[in-house]
Amino acid sequence: MTREWLRDQGAYWTAGEVREYGRDFFTKAYYPTGERGLRLIVMTGGTAHASSCDGDIWLGGSRMLLSFLDYRPDFTEVSADAGCLTVDIIPTRDAPIGDSLYDMYDKYPQYRRFCQNTREALTFIDGFGCVYATVEALMGLSSDRWIFSRMYACYIILVITCHADESSRMKVSGNRYVRNAMKYVNDNCSMPITVKDVSRSAGVNEGHLRRLFRQETGTPLGEYIQSRRMDRARFLLIHTGFPISHISRLVGFSSQQYLSEAFRRRFGITPGELRKSYNITCGYDELEGYVSKNLPWEVL
Repeated sequence: MTREWLRDQGAYWTAGEVREYGRDFFTKAYYPTGERGLRLIVMTGGTAHASSCDGDIWLGGSRMLLSFLDYRPDFTEVSADAGCLTVDIIPTRDAPIGDSLYDMYDKYPQYRRFCQNTREALTFIDGFGCVYATVEALMGLSSDRWIFSRMYACYIILVITCHADESSRMKVSGNRYVRNAMKYVNDNCSMPITVKDVSRSAGVNEGHLRRLFRQETGTPLGEYIQSRRMDRARFLLIHTGFPISHISRLVGFSSQQYLSEAFRRRFGITPGELRKSYNITCGYDELEGYVSKNLPWEVL
C-alpha cells in the first residue's frame, strides 16, 4: 500500500549504523516491526534467494535489495558463505539539513514514482559501485556523523530509485528472445550465470538462442556475458578503491585468480597491472562520458 509518510514535509532521511551479519541474517527475524523506514541489504559474500514484489530473485555480487522496515522478504537457498551489510534509512525530524521527504517527492519524478507504487521491496544492481562506496563511507564516519548520514541517505535513495526506474523503462531492440537474453545478462552478470541460465530465462532452446544471439549481435552469447563482466571490472578498477578480491565478487567471479586470468585474456594485462599503470588524475572525460550514458545524473 502507498505510504503517505514517504512525503512528510517535516521529515528528513538519515542513515543509521552499518551492521554486518553472517548467514544467520537470512534465517532469523532481524527486521523491526511497525517501524517507518527502509532497509538496504548489501551482500558481502555468497548468494541468497529472495521472494519480493520484483519476483523471485538472487541476491549476490552487486545486486542489492531495498525494502520497507515493516516488510521482511522470504530468504531461501542461502549459500554457506552468505553474509551481508545492512543500513536502515529512517525519517527523522531532528536538525533538518538538505531536502525533506516532501522536497524529494516534489523535485524528483523517480522518487515520486517509487513513493506511489505498491511494491514492498525493489532490487537494484550497483554496477558502478556507487552505493557500495557510500556504505563504506558510512562505516568510516565518526565526528559530525549526523550531517553526512543525511547526505548519504538521500544519495543512496536517489541513486537506487533512479536506477530502478531506468531499468523498468529500458528497451532493447532486436529479436524478443535476444532482447530477453540481453536484459537477463545485464541484470545478472554479477552472478555466476551460464548460457543455460540465460536460455531458460529467455524462454528458448539453448542452441537456438546461441544462433539467434550471434546472428543479431555478431557476438557469441558466452562472449557477451564475459564482456559485460570485464567492462564492469575495468570501470571499478579504475574509478574505485575497492580491493580486487571484492571486485571479483561484484562482477560474478568465484575468485580473484579467475578474474585475473580472464582479464589478462581480454585486455592483455592483469587487474593489478591496470590499476598500477592508470593515472587516476587522468581519464575524467572518459569517466564522464561513460557514466552519463548509464546513470541518470541529471536528477541528482
